[in-house]
Amino acid sequence: MNSTEDAIRRQQIRDAGFDDYEIDFYGLIDKTEGEIFSYLSNYFCFTQFIDKLNGSQKEILKDKVAAQYFLNGSGINTPQLIGVWHPVFGMTGDGRSMTTIAQFSSELLNFLKDSDPLEVIFKPRAGDCGEGVVGGTFLKSATNDVVAMIAGEPYSVEKFFAGLPDISGDASQGWVVQVKVQQHPDMARLNPSSLNTVRALTFVPLLQDGSAEGTSVKLDHVRLRVGRSDSIIDNWSKGGLLIEIDRDSGTLKQGRFALEFGGGLVEEHPDSKLNFVGLEVPFWDEVVALCVKAAKAFPSVRAIGWDVAITKDGPMIIEGNPNWGTRTIQAFGKGYLTPEFRARFESEGIQMPAAMLPPKRKLPK
Repeated sequence: MNSTEDAIRRQQIRDAGFDDYEIDFYGLIDKTEGEIFSYLSNYFCFTQFIDKLNGSQKEILKDKVAAQYFLNGSGINTPQLIGVWHPVFGMTGDGRSMTTIAQFSSELLNFLKDSDPLEVIFKPRAGDCGEGVVGGTFLKSATNDVVAMIAGEPYSVEKFFAGLPDISGDASQGWVVQVKVQQHPDMARLNPSSLNTVRALTFVPLLQDGSAEGTSVKLDHVRLRVGRSDSIIDNWSKGGLLIEIDRDSGTLKQGRFALEFGGGLVEEHPDSKLNFVGLEVPFWDEVVALCVKAAKAFPSVRAIGWDVAITKDGPMIIEGNPNWGTRTIQAFGKGYLTPEFRARFESEGIQMPAAMLPPKRKLPK
């Protein structure tokens, strides 16, 4: 295909709803029309697809604190919540005020009774994609005060808070403060600095009467996200490595980076040098069961991307994402809209994107 034909075809695929990132990352230029339309574009996903699938309960998932309370109340394990840090809305995990440095330090002293030093994670309450996540280490001084370790030296809690990044918009509702999850040694082998999580996409089918209650939850896709050696987060969009997982066995397959980080396929982590192909995610059956249980707690949110950590005692839900995007689930040469999935959605009356490219545009004379 020459450059002119390539440009015409690229525009034709753009007109079908795909952006240039998707065209290049999925290699759509070289695919047949049928192969192209096995992929779900982000545009269609976010403008027509997810809103049809996910109902009002998704608002709970968008608030990390509300979601954690709801999941815990449903018997689902999540990270240990210290509370919310905010000068107005701050509160401890059990609802007491935590709006001052003194109150925050007092609450940390309770946790330091069991773990000294204490590793803590701060997340913007309404943040996403790993934006603004900060780790901190706190310990009790000889005078029974709480101090923060910064670059290996003890400093005041005030100095630590002064160094937190600025957050605005919805995220300015405060910081969710959790005890850092200690992951399973097999997960830490991949990259010890980040909490490496399984991303599992669940789907709740409808019954013939239009309800979702009582139906069997489907596990559509599973991936493992692994961070880099200089990062505490595993997010793919921040340079992390995405690894395909065999859905039945939990066995790791090839990995891939996002296009802006090279987009290449790999079988070895670039920092730990661990060849991960063939390794198994610990507690795989329990991971699947936990995601199914969590999905049943949100029947009106029919498609959720769950982030699952694996500890030495088993899996726990980090969070659920009602706006999960399409790139990670389509990163390994296969689109989301297989004939089986198209038929599933069409049987429920969900409009699917056309399976035919629009006419080619004429070149200007």
